[in-house]
Amino acid sequence: MPKDNIVLIGFMTSGKTTVGEILSGLTGMPLVDTDRAIEKGRGGTIREIFATDGEPGFRKLEREIISVEAARSGVILAVGGGAVLDGTNVENLRAGSMIYLLLVTASQVASRVGTDASRPLLGADVDEIASLLSSRESAYLDAADVVVETDGRSPGEVAGEIAHDFESRRRES
Repeated sequence: MPKDNIVLIGFMTSGKTTVGEILSGLTGMPLVDTDRAIEKGRGGTIREIFATDGEPGFRKLEREIISVEAARSGVILAVGGGAVLDGTNVENLRAGSMIYLLLVTASQVASRVGTDASRPLLGADVDEIASLLSSRESAYLDAADVVVETDGRSPGEVAGEIAHDFESRRRES
């Protein structure tokens, strides 16, 4: 099966949505941010969904959205930070997509999150962030086809690298 989709994975604040928007402009492919799709479909924020349904309820909605969106062709998917912890999601994403991990450090996450209270699993404490990031690292690396460093780079630079890599891989196949 051809890899017609671009999937952006990574920790919270790694830039998946921002890079995805720029990438969409560069490639002409539409962006689907799965967190935004869940909010729209459910009629509430991610924080509200976590509060009412818990993490298992949110992950179920996430799995449903990813299943539908990953089956499309020619899209960019920016998935939530914990999406690749679910093997079913990874299997669905891998089927027709190149998966790009946007790598970010705990200190960079802390500086980006600041006082953003909308992140249900994240505080601004660097040690807390480093612990959660470390617990997810192997899942991110196992799911990724390509790892892209984001620290010290603009979203435009990251998007440009991904667009170039994706096109190169498409031409080769």
